[in-house]
Amino acid sequence: MKLDGATVRAASTEDLPFLVENDQIVRRSVLVEAIAAGRVIVAVYDDRPIGWLRWSVFRDVYPFIDVVEVLGPFRRRGIGRLLMEAWTAEAARARCAGVMTCADPESAGYRFLWALGWQDCGALLLPTPAVTILRRSLTGPTEPWDESVAPPVVRTEFQSRWGELPGGGEWADDVLAMLVGERMYSVEFVVNDYVQLRFDGPRSDPGPAVLNCEVWPAIEYRGRTWREPNLGYADALRGLTPGTVTGTSVRPREGLRIELDTGAVLINPAADEVYVEIAQLTGAEGGNSALWLPGDLGFEHLAQADDA
Repeated sequence: MKLDGATVRAASTEDLPFLVENDQIVRRSVLVEAIAAGRVIVAVYDDRPIGWLRWSVFRDVYPFIDVVEVLGPFRRRGIGRLLMEAWTAEAARARCAGVMTCADPESAGYRFLWALGWQDCGALLLPTPAVTILRRSLTGPTEPWDESVAPPVVRTEFQSRWGELPGGGEWADDVLAMLVGERMYSVEFVVNDYVQLRFDGPRSDPGPAVLNCEVWPAIEYRGRTWREPNLGYADALRGLTPGTVTGTSVRPREGLRIELDTGAVLINPAADEVYVEIAQLTGAEGGNSALWLPGDLGFEHLAQADDA
């Protein structure tokens, strides 16, 4: 039976004894830091905490749930869903492209995540049995959120990390557009596994902006489209450098495109070419990063292929 009257709020130092007693996965010092960083929320009933959600950030891009737990007497009464939806709604307000977590594929928690719209996107191999990495895209419409039940958790790190709410932060395609005007000066093939494209990056940062292509991009160069199996592909890709970025786009089912004055780079792989990630951009203006996975804007069809 659903428990009426429960609410969600950001954790404070007053919640530390409760968390130390119940969140025994990590040390006390980790919990202290997580509370200070705004990375813990608690469910409260009758003025006492009855559950919590602690999170971190995956690859400096995706909010990642480390643990969500509800005390025994309050389980199966809607508290886990309340925590998950409050946290997810806050991520959506901050314009995060998606959120991630992991779970044992044989567990009730895994089935619970699927019921909330999460989908498999990879696996984490440990000395213990492997766990499944799951993701929920936030680039499309999100479920309506009843703020009378749980007001926005405005004291979480979403505010400082992804921008002031509402409307702050950057979508992945906004981050990609930061490359316009930058010079692509280097192409690096990493152990015949993936390609790194390096750009000058913001003038305030001495380091380059780097686009890791986890799939082989197609290349438009000298009036022809080149793909990885084609003889001369590597030379065509190197031929784009040095080249200045003149435009970018991320379009539904068309993937990611970078226009240069020397040609173009297109990332739109087939489903069997993708393992977990498609591409990641780091070092953009303002320290922004972006990560593209199946199901993201431009790659919606890949998630559909996985589901089939």
